This record gives sequence, structure tokens and C-alpha cells, in this order.
Amino acid sequence: MTKADEMLQRGSELLDTLLSAHGFTFYTLYSGGSSGGPFASGEFRRDDRRLELHFRCSLGMVKFHLAGRSMSHQDYMRSVIGKPSPSHYPGFSPDPLEAFRDLRLDLEEYGSEFLAGTDACLNRRIDQAEAQPNRTSGLPD
Repeated sequence: MTKADEMLQRGSELLDTLLSAHGFTFYTLYSGGSSGGPFASGEFRRDDRRLELHFRCSLGMVKFHLAGRSMSHQDYMRSVIGKPSPSHYPGFSPDPLEAFRDLRLDLEEYGSEFLAGTDACLNRRIDQAEAQPNRTSGLPD
């Protein structure tokens, strides 16, 4: 197990109590080495919904999926809050687990449509995110 695998596992445990309460289960996807160093990815799944997580030196890309549609964490937060970069994640702490704590705060405060909303409601949120100028890549700003 690489450090990236270990940190993704520990980070997913910080999110698990919130997400499992809404029926999500964590699955490890991929891990390995690359030119940027060891990486690991996983996702929380419930039916057609997925919260995709990527870890290298810290939590990187976070994406919300509904069936075949998706939006980055930054786009989701911008569409909910109404302005760019107002969320807790990414917080840029030297502690790599702090990013998972920040993500959990965002989910608790602003993620109700993903956690418990209807598919129609989440689809409207994805539509709003797609219509925003300067959509992000899914990587932290």
C-alpha cells in the first residue's frame, strides 16, 4: 500500500459517516505510480450518484456524478453559493487530511442536493454549473 492509498483510505473514513448515513458506500478505484508520483482514486456510490476523489500529495480532483453527467466540486459550490472559491475545500493545509475535513464541511453545509435531493434537483444544479462562465477542470483553484 502506497502513502497515496493510505491517505485516500484515511480521508474516506473522515467522509464515511456523513456519506454512509445517506446510503453511499466507498470503493477504491485505481492506484499506482506516475510521473507526478504515487496516486490513488476512489468514489462513494449510491445508485446513479458518485462522489469521485483523487489523491496524490493531497486531495485533488473532486467530482460529483449523476448517471452520465458530472460537475467539479468548484463548479458545484459556485452554483450553490453564487460566487467563485467561497467553499472550505480546498483549504491548502500542510495536513493532507485537512482537505477531506474541508470537503466534509462543504458537503454538510452545501451538499444537500447531492446527498439527499431528487435527481431532477441535482440535474438542475448540473445545468446551472454547466452554464457558468469559467468552469473549472475539477482541480482546486
